[in-house]
Amino acid sequence: MPREQSEYLGDGKFDPDTWPNSDIGRIDPDASKGTCVACHVRHSFSVALVRQPENYGKCHLGPDHPQIEIYNESKHGIQFHANVASMNLNSKTWIVGKDYSAAPTCATCQMSATSNQPVTCDAGDRISLT
Repeated sequence: MPREQSEYLGDGKFDPDTWPNSDIGRIDPDASKGTCVACHVRHSFSVALVRQPENYGKCHLGPDHPQIEIYNESKHGIQFHANVASMNLNSKTWIVGKDYSAAPTCATCQMSATSNQPVTCDAGDRISLT
């Protein structure tokens, strides 16, 4: 059964017991990180979908990963759901304070561009994974 992280053996080779996998922590043979389908739907590459907190809930849900429940009950979650129509979720840049200001979502801190950093699909780039 694949593990969460692919184990790189060197020379472009990966341990067949750990690769391929479908987790965001995956390291691909071309050295890119993650897998698009962990967050994006296969037949639609929608940034609006990925920016919604519900998208994170498919992995971060339940007693061992309660982040979506915590977010939904927080002031940020309440603000997001009350103001989703003004969140500009389809914006090309989607920079907080420029493209939207109603509430941050999971994507705001984990992956979205800011005034001084580019967008990233490496979920561990800004927030450590535990």
